[in-house]
Amino acid sequence: DTRYAYRLSRGIGIRDAQDGALVNNTLGSYTHLHPVASAGMFRHFVDQCRNTH
Repeated sequence: DTRYAYRLSRGIGIRDAQDGALVNNTLGSYTHLHPVASAGMFRHFVDQCRNTH
């Protein structure tokens, strides 16, 4: 069973408007994200990278 990171408001995604396949701590995606519109997500990503051992 594939887990997905997010649901799309536009496009079809990988399956049923879902995209961003999650496996352990890895996110695989072809979705293009704009840094200004996704600033909170990028901050969270960097914080998680800093806290990973």
